[in-house]
Amino acid sequence: MASKWRVVAHKLHAVTQVRSCIGRPWWEKRTIKALGLGKLHQTVIQKNTTTINGTLRSVKHLLDIKPITIVSEELPKEQRNGDEGLFLRQNGQFHLRKFQKFLEDNPNMEEFIRKRKKQQIWQRRRP
Repeated sequence: MASKWRVVAHKLHAVTQVRSCIGRPWWEKRTIKALGLGKLHQTVIQKNTTTINGTLRSVKHLLDIKPITIVSEELPKEQRNGDEGLFLRQNGQFHLRKFQKFLEDNPNMEEFIRKRKKQQIWQRRRP
């Protein structure tokens, strides 16, 4: 008999560095830097691919990894915990409608995000 439940893998990880790289081997420091981390409690979003998962597995003792689920509906007021302005919550829920509304209210924000991405790429290429 076939199972009624269907398992759907999440598409994104929220990766937070929770332990320092001081005293760690050079390859772990290099891996943390390649993931885009560098400071404690810094969070980056990574795709759920096999290569990224292998990289995360090699330094899992330094990281906190949470799956991100995309929520397109608003929560009732009694379930909100003072998180009205947040798009990505601590439990790993990303509120897409709030983010889209924010981008509609701030049209220059898309250009700012695009410029910031270009700046980060340029800084990675510099020696």
